[in-house]
Amino acid sequence: MNRFPIRFMVLLGLNLMGTETLGWWPVPVIAALWAGLSPRFQATGSPARNALTSAAAAAVSWAVLLGWGAVHGPAAGLARQLGEIMHVPVWGLLAINLLFPAALAGSAAWLAGLAGMGFRGGWRRVPVSS
Repeated sequence: MNRFPIRFMVLLGLNLMGTETLGWWPVPVIAALWAGLSPRFQATGSPARNALTSAAAAAVSWAVLLGWGAVHGPAAGLARQLGEIMHVPVWGLLAINLLFPAALAGSAAWLAGLAGMGFRGGWRRVPVSS
């Protein structure tokens, strides 16, 4: 049985709750903990899968929050005004707002995965001659 959708939804929910309560700060923390505690990482030994999963979940969670704000608030007018001030089209602001959490989560999960490989003996030590 493929449990990826369930794990993805759990990670998505954690990102939604963390971002809604504390802002962007929990995004890399959740991703790092997810990558360090994930059983799939321990089975495959590759941090790339958890980095992509964490990045996608963070971007989707922020898309949900942005969509919620657009439906229940004046987000369209604000986006237009910010775009004019920053000389960026509205879709550029949306892209920046989705790439930011993806970059945070992906890099944190990748680094946590690499650190986990080192702690589990996955890195080979090169002898240093003195």
